[in-house]
Amino acid sequence: MNTLLHILLFSSFIWAGLISPTNGGNLTYIHVLFEWEEEPNAIEYEFQLSVSEDFNNPLVSTNTTDLFYIDKDNINWESNYFWRVRASAGEWMGPNEFSTGESSVTFQNDDNPI
Repeated sequence: MNTLLHILLFSSFIWAGLISPTNGGNLTYIHVLFEWEEEPNAIEYEFQLSVSEDFNNPLVSTNTTDLFYIDKDNINWESNYFWRVRASAGEWMGPNEFSTGESSVTFQNDDNPI
C-alpha cells in the first residue's frame, strides 16, 4: 500500500502543470481562461502569453496569486499563441501552444450582425 501511495504522489508531480487551453488546442473564442495546477508552497505565479515560443516580447507578463488568468484583450482570430507559468520564480511549466480559428460572427455592415 505504501508503494502505491508513493506512485500516486510521484505521478501527481509529473502531471502537475498547465491545464487549459490544452497544448495544440484550436479555440473558437478569443476571451481565454488560462488555468494551471497549484504548486506546493507557491506564493504567486508568473503568467506569460506570447506569439513566439522564445517569449522575448510577451503580449502579457503578469504575476497573480490565482490559479487562473483571463485574457480579453490580446488574443486575435486566426492566430497562434504560446503560454507558460511558473511558481515563485521557479521552473516554467510549458510552454503550451494553441491557435484560434475563424470568427463565427459575420457582418452585413459595420453596425448589424447577420
